[in-house]
Amino acid sequence: YLANRNVTGETLHPSGGLILEKLTMSGEMIGRVHADMLTGFQGRNVVIIGGSMFDEMAEVGLAFDAAGAHQIAFGVPSQAAREKLVAEFKQRGLEGLLCIVDENAETLLDSVIRASGDGFKPNAVLSFGLAPMPERWQALPTTEEFSAIVQTQLTNHLQVVRRASLVDDCRVIFVTPRLPQKPSPIAFAMA
Repeated sequence: YLANRNVTGETLHPSGGLILEKLTMSGEMIGRVHADMLTGFQGRNVVIIGGSMFDEMAEVGLAFDAAGAHQIAFGVPSQAAREKLVAEFKQRGLEGLLCIVDENAETLLDSVIRASGDGFKPNAVLSFGLAPMPERWQALPTTEEFSAIVQTQLTNHLQVVRRASLVDDCRVIFVTPRLPQKPSPIAFAMA
């Protein structure tokens, strides 16, 4: 799910000649989630992890639910993030959300799997950024700002995929950060 219509899979996933035998790039999705894209998830378990873009997390969760997913669980890095996600679902008239809080990004997926019950095995894991991208980009980020962006927008995805790779038949979907329609060159490069 690409939040930015100006970014393509080619931009995000240049192979540079790298071949990974078990890695399948099944494409990209821009904009809203369409039901026909999720038909293969009927009766499957889905985990959605993130700490920003709560509206999109809720919409994707609802789309998986409408497609007949068996169980949908959410993992967030803080209690404040959990409250924001629960509020998004309440706006849509839904209650009873399974949302696990774990401040350690490395163990967040494990925490969700444990809390989801015996025998729970995710068939898909969607990984959103753990924090929103900065709003304004007037200059290049400082070393500390860049480090925080890498941690919350890239490193967390690698931590999720490392754990998800241990689960048979598990698809991992990375979600790019939200940017304005016409981002500055710096914002576009950071995303």
